[in-house]
Amino acid sequence: MMFWYCILVAAFALVAFLSVKEWKRTNRSRLALRLVASLSAVLSIVILSYPDKKEPQQRQSSKVIVLTGGFNTDTLIRLLKQIKAHLFSRPIIH
Repeated sequence: MMFWYCILVAAFALVAFLSVKEWKRTNRSRLALRLVASLSAVLSIVILSYPDKKEPQQRQSSKVIVLTGGFNTDTLIRLLKQIKAHLFSRPIIH
């Protein structure tokens, strides 16, 4: 959480610095737009650095054996024993 506070302090300092630099420019046309652009750029960086609270979900892995014409049954039985799987069959629809 301390890291988040450091990011917020740095963002506030960056917004203050950019605002002062924009204010001191000799050409003051579109000052409000430049200030809004600076603020939105810093806000975007802060949002990107926000820590993610979600825990990564663990996926259950599954293996599939695709049988094509002319497969060897001995090889199929050996593969099924290796992955400790069961054989499910369904009729072939042409």
